[in-house]
Amino acid sequence: TAHEDTHRNDDKTQGVQNRGCSAHICLVERSRNDEMDGSEIPGAKAVKEIEERLQQITTKAPEDALFYAIADLETDSYVGGIDLTSIDSTDRNAVLSVVVGREEDRNKGYAGEAIRLLLETAFGPLNLHKVELNVNEQNTAAIRCYERIGFKHEGRRRDHTSTNGIYHALMQMG
Repeated sequence: TAHEDTHRNDDKTQGVQNRGCSAHICLVERSRNDEMDGSEIPGAKAVKEIEERLQQITTKAPEDALFYAIADLETDSYVGGIDLTSIDSTDRNAVLSVVVGREEDRNKGYAGEAIRLLLETAFGPLNLHKVELNVNEQNTAAIRCYERIGFKHEGRRRDHTSTNGIYHALMQMG
């Protein structure tokens, strides 16, 4: 999604915040190598799950990326992860990806809420102009979520991703 106000420069946009919270979830910024005892974050009981998720990302987080764990404030549990990668400060764009891991946590609004929080960082402190994402055309729930947030269809890559040996198109949205 593209940001219309391309040169926001108020007090809220100075410096990237380490976390964003809404009424229901918190995003906790971590690199794979960060030590966490959980005392400083909501979802403290979920620290072990967060550590496992972050270890799966990379051996060393690239400098042009932000990785967040999604913690549910009500249940005090790890829900998933959301990442902003390929952050390009010259062209002012980045790539977003989000995962809600457990089936029972899906379709509850976690992904949409996490995306909105991350977009506040992307268009605020990071001063990005555009955030894009890729999604399997079969993932209609995710596509609807992205459309509700304001992402638009920008392209379709035929037979680009495989699920159980069956190829599907990858939808590009921004």
